[in-house]
Amino acid sequence: MPPFIKVCGQSAPAAAACAAALGARWVGFIFHQGSPRCVTPEQAAAIPTPGVGRVGVFVRQGAGEILEIARQARLDFIQLHGRQTQQDAQAIGPQRVVRVLWPEHCGSPQELQRQIDEWAPYCAYYLLDAGSYGQAGGQGRRLDCSAFAALHFPHPWLLAGGLHAGNLAEVLSQCSPDGLDLNSGVESAPGVKDPALLRAAFAAAGMPQVQPQLLPVHPADLPQMKADMQQAFQLGYEASYGPSETLILPEKDIDYSLGQSGAVAYKAVVNGIMAGCAIVALQPEKSTGHLDFLYVKHGLQGLGIGLALWQMVEARHPEIRRWETCTPYFDRRNIHFYVNLCGFRITEFFHSRHPMPDAPDDFTADGGDGMFAFLKELPQG
Repeated sequence: MPPFIKVCGQSAPAAAACAAALGARWVGFIFHQGSPRCVTPEQAAAIPTPGVGRVGVFVRQGAGEILEIARQARLDFIQLHGRQTQQDAQAIGPQRVVRVLWPEHCGSPQELQRQIDEWAPYCAYYLLDAGSYGQAGGQGRRLDCSAFAALHFPHPWLLAGGLHAGNLAEVLSQCSPDGLDLNSGVESAPGVKDPALLRAAFAAAGMPQVQPQLLPVHPADLPQMKADMQQAFQLGYEASYGPSETLILPEKDIDYSLGQSGAVAYKAVVNGIMAGCAIVALQPEKSTGHLDFLYVKHGLQGLGIGLALWQMVEARHPEIRRWETCTPYFDRRNIHFYVNLCGFRITEFFHSRHPMPDAPDDFTADGGDGMFAFLKELPQG
């Protein structure tokens, strides 16, 4: 069984959602002002983490302040990353405590073992870190793990310090931690988690690939689906043209799609997260279907969810042999997705002088720059 994974230094909902979708057991929030990843209790509380444990990292705070922040930020575990005492741990509750130890500060493996044993009654987990007192992780330094195999841990333990896809195989050949703490090694900049680096690190740690489940969209899902879809379209447009005050995908366009004849909406669920959705309009009597919308939740791009979602929709409807769809000109990523990955071909380009048939008069989802039309014809079974 692979080690469980904690992704520390969370500061944005998209990064936390990505960690959860990949199968992280924990995410970490740093409450230390000296860290570029520091967040306030209010900021941490606003980041949803369904089904994932929430860990707070504390360096200088005592038990009283830690407990108040834990209440405000909805924390499950407390990582004591400084000089907190065993009395602090007792006041917090040992069952919630992750005690950080620094092997490089120990003169010998025997001294490290002594600290492990000394803290056993006051914590539920250990974390061995390459940093030092007064730092909150994210330093990117690695530990020499060769001596850890001889240590005895009365509780599960995590390894931290410069871990990334390129060194995890070597690290795990030297020791067998119960968990891995990822931080700077999966960032494109301090505090900015990179989905591609996260995905590679999870794979290197032996975690299974993301396997979405296809389910019908329930009416209770619609508010979140619409918000996620609008955000995905908005950010896709702004990535090409810069910030815009115009809402690229109004709710009425989504409602129009949902309300048409033969419309079916599906969601891709990954570890309890609605990771993406597709809306299709089916005409089984003509063996024809139209893919109106397909999106992946912001922060989860690059995990293979979009392709898996489309393949599951296609497999769900073998009676459909001719699929049509379209995508805004501004979202050039979709051309690669539909043509090179999904097997569509471009058939037409709609714009002001060649309008898209059946589109509402006030249709704006193309951002004003037109739409490409795609077609996929499947051989008769």
